[in-house]
Amino acid sequence: MNQTVPRLLDFYRAFSMVSSRAFLVDAYHGLAMVPIADTFNHVLENHVHLESDYSVCAECGSLYECAHDRDDRALQKIEPPAHFVADADKHDLFYEMVSNTEIPPHTEIFNTYGEDLSNAQLLTQYGFILDVNDSDRLSWDIDDVLAITALTPGFSTHSRDLVTLDMEHIVASLSADHSIFGDSQLIYREVSDGNAFSLNADGAVSYQLWALVFRICSLEVGLESHNGDTSKLLSAVLTLQIELENMNNEGDSTDDEDEHMDAGEPIHFEQYSLNVLHAMCHLVVRLCTTRKANSGPEGFTEKQLFDILDTEVPEDDLEGRRIRLAISLLIGEHSILDACAAAWTALAEVVARLPRVDI
Repeated sequence: MNQTVPRLLDFYRAFSMVSSRAFLVDAYHGLAMVPIADTFNHVLENHVHLESDYSVCAECGSLYECAHDRDDRALQKIEPPAHFVADADKHDLFYEMVSNTEIPPHTEIFNTYGEDLSNAQLLTQYGFILDVNDSDRLSWDIDDVLAITALTPGFSTHSRDLVTLDMEHIVASLSADHSIFGDSQLIYREVSDGNAFSLNADGAVSYQLWALVFRICSLEVGLESHNGDTSKLLSAVLTLQIELENMNNEGDSTDDEDEHMDAGEPIHFEQYSLNVLHAMCHLVVRLCTTRKANSGPEGFTEKQLFDILDTEVPEDDLEGRRIRLAISLLIGEHSILDACAAAWTALAEVVARLPRVDI
């Protein structure tokens, strides 16, 4: 009798078929297949959702108090209250797909696979991406950022240790007042439980990534603190950045600045704050360009990637569709990186034009 030898590729396929359709059902079943519930397509503004009682006994699935809830479980047999028995039996037979809103006749009904899944997560977990995904994120680990910074002359192991030690305190101080980022177009507040050092779909940096870049650059410029108070410097740099963003958005030009100076009213900016902000602009741009250079075929432009989609990748077979999704995801990520790099390059140009006066 011939036996088929299992292949790793077959395991990958079987695993992806299950994982892309499984639901987190409850504490006992964990991830499980739920027939019919997995037939709905995904959108963020979903019509329905799966409901189940998650807090069941993790050892037997009981909805009511059971022997596993007692330390002396081997000596006790706890009978469930009579009014729980019927519910427990039903619990094992079905789960409920419940509507969230009115569903018009003759329309497709949608579920959501997650409210904040990026296209990369959708592709790896479910095999598709969205044309427009406001939940897209590109993330770095702190070690990734420090590895890029390590190429900067003068950034020592001591500086690296200071960054690592200070980050929790700095992020906590920024978290205390979320309103301080309200006027910035280049910074956003990350509320996800995932990696906090990230860019969003618009190319804005999370406040955690901003704080990390700030701490690195405050050390790169040459001082470990500002008058012994890092928080004071942080506030000064953030305030300066938001003022420059608003000035740029309102269309103020260097000509306007020259007029103020000619009138005997020079714009005074603290030298160190300007230097830190200028260094931050360059580090954010370096993060984006390095990430872009390390993703996708080396030297390929977005136009070349689009040309590959249009002329070289078939749409009528499974392998071709997978390649198209991967290239589309790459193009989307490059677009986010380009948007971020362009915004911080523009800010760097504004900073470079400003008069710098020590106070």
